[in-house]
Amino acid sequence: VDFLDLRRLLPLLVQVDLFELLGQHWDRLGVRFKDPRLRALLSFQDLYVGLSPYTAPGVFSLLAATELTDGVFYPVGGFGKVSQALEQAALQLGVQ
Repeated sequence: VDFLDLRRLLPLLVQVDLFELLGQHWDRLGVRFKDPRLRALLSFQDLYVGLSPYTAPGVFSLLAATELTDGVFYPVGGFGKVSQALEQAALQLGVQ
């Protein structure tokens, strides 16, 4: 998977407003949406990374767009399988 496709990225860079990305997400949403329920709906991705939507930078609004355009990836069998595989690899290498 090519995570840095410049053909997709470069046209978007000229449209980026740094204030939108670095300003507080909740406040930036408030410019466009007055209903707090709608703002909550549009900022729930901030919770994915353990941040409050009231203080998270607006850049986290890109998470939803990434999910829609690139999909969501996860380990088959759940994230517990990752720690189990790491443990198994360490044991095979002699880690105690």
